Amino acid sequence: MRWKFVLVSALALVTFAVLSIEFQLWNPRRATVEAAYVATDSHFTVIDGLRLHYKDTGRGPAVLLWHGNFGSLDFYDGWVQRLSDRYRLIRFDINGYGLSGPDEKVDFTIERRLMIARKLLDQLGVDRYFVVGTSFAAPMAYRDAAERPERVLGLMLANAGGLPRAPGGEINKPLPNPLGQWLRERYRSRDFWQGAAANLHHNKSVVTPALVERFSLMNNMRGRSSDNAIGLEQFDIGDAPGFLARVTQPTLVLWAGGSILPQTEADRYQAYLTGAPVRVVRIEELGHMFAEDDPELTAGQFDRFARSVLAGNWPEGWKD
Repeated sequence: MRWKFVLVSALALVTFAVLSIEFQLWNPRRATVEAAYVATDSHFTVIDGLRLHYKDTGRGPAVLLWHGNFGSLDFYDGWVQRLSDRYRLIRFDINGYGLSGPDEKVDFTIERRLMIARKLLDQLGVDRYFVVGTSFAAPMAYRDAAERPERVLGLMLANAGGLPRAPGGEINKPLPNPLGQWLRERYRSRDFWQGAAANLHHNKSVVTPALVERFSLMNNMRGRSSDNAIGLEQFDIGDAPGFLARVTQPTLVLWAGGSILPQTEADRYQAYLTGAPVRVVRIEELGHMFAEDDPELTAGQFDRFARSVLAGNWPEGWKD
């Protein structure tokens, strides 16, 4: 009879372990994550059923900053330190990321994310602005420019996703082991985020324990994994070449030597942007997370771009 007791006990433990992972009992609570990262300059507003976390810093021409996959508005902290004396920098956690949420509608489409950003800008009284997009958020940035030429002053795309290509980047590539894939969809270890951060940054000195902890806590927050899974299913760039052909504003395409996206993507963007004055800038010693990797250099690139646009001499005003 003892073996039956051992078997039942083992099954009970396995069942508890599976259910605790499925219902994310080991994942950090939202309140815990917010206690760690809500700052004195944090603001929250509710837009279309989404509790949106944003920051609005500085004075001058407005700039809307879109962060990338698995990121948060903290990605642009270094830019804010260097540019807020002459620009109004508006950044927010895209629904499904950072401290934004919960989202009643569970709608992570490009169209809704654009709508949320535009309503935020209207709430803040912003009429004209620059837009910066990177990685998976590039389609939101270039579609905004294409659809609102009367409001978007200029477009910067940095290590930009959003072009037609074979699906599934390495960071989201399914694991060959179904059990491992099931576990990763519900919880990604600190080691995973350590490796991801190291892969996304050329400057390894910025991959601090604090940065890895932020990645881990924000992306392992209860409910966040299901948001990410749904968001990947809903992500549809639509007619990317068509949208890019409609962009007429000055455009800077910045590409890092350490980007996880192919270097040839910069040339493809330039080819698709047939109606816009475009300049491509390549920086070899730079990682995919460009604004964290070298905030001094990359904020300077944006500043040169914006100054040239505002002076009315883009791209001739850009000096190598």
